[in-house]
Amino acid sequence: MTRALVTRALAASVLVLSAACGGSSSSSTKGPDVSAMAASAQAGLGPCDRIVAAGATFDFDLMAEWTPDARAVWNADSGTLDPAVGYQVTWTAPATPGTAHVTVIFQDASGLSAPATYPMQVEADQASADAAQVACRANGP
Repeated sequence: MTRALVTRALAASVLVLSAACGGSSSSSTKGPDVSAMAASAQAGLGPCDRIVAAGATFDFDLMAEWTPDARAVWNADSGTLDPAVGYQVTWTAPATPGTAHVTVIFQDASGLSAPATYPMQVEADQASADAAQVACRANGP
């Protein structure tokens, strides 16, 4: 199983994004900035980290301090997700090599939403996935 830290997002009146030090803020009047959460999530997982073997599992872990009205809803055009709603989900890659797209949609209680999509490169087997990751890192993301 591959473990991936996708994002650290802190929601408040002004959304504070801090990948390295995890700042904090607070507010009881305004919900999360879903667009900023989506941008942070998209930036949190590089292309070399999105290479997996067919049938392998991949954990998406949204590290977040959100207001209670925020949620993350997931979908994938191939493979399976468990669960489909939440901050931590496991995606099982399809059995066929190719590109799969996993999307998380951030939603708040007012109806605002914003997506972040991860194109996942699915290789035939673990040896092929390992070789593709090495080549990706050698050539720069």
